[in-house]
Amino acid sequence: MGGKNAIIVDYLANIKKAAQGVASSVFTFQGQKCSACSRAIVLSDVYDEFAEAVIKVNSFDEALDIANQTEYGLTGSVYSEDRANIQKAKVEFQVGNLYFNRKSTAAVVLQHPFGGLNMSGTDAKTGTADYLTNFLNLKSVTEDLTD
Repeated sequence: MGGKNAIIVDYLANIKKAAQGVASSVFTFQGQKCSACSRAIVLSDVYDEFAEAVIKVNSFDEALDIANQTEYGLTGSVYSEDRANIQKAKVEFQVGNLYFNRKSTAAVVLQHPFGGLNMSGTDAKTGTADYLTNFLNLKSVTEDLTD
């Protein structure tokens, strides 16, 4: 089960890339994809660059707190060049598939392990041979470092 996937846009994000990623994650396949973005959480420093339909926050910690306020945990995405915030998200963003500087609908079948946390699945990563991990909380982390 997907649902309530969040994209956080940090003050050091490439705004054009973030806006394209949010729009693509929301509207690709008419939003009918399990990993579609349903919540864009944007720091107040760059809020004016986005439509009013996004959630405005004052800090990265507040963004993570809001992103994690759901019983679901399939995918999430963070747009940022701040290495400290990227590291914080790797540890604290409660999703099974976490993307950096790319859209949340980015998994490639037969290439990326995929599975969610909480009500979004058992965190069993399809495509992996080690099913003992069903008893752990795993997180797939990817980042696009190109401009």
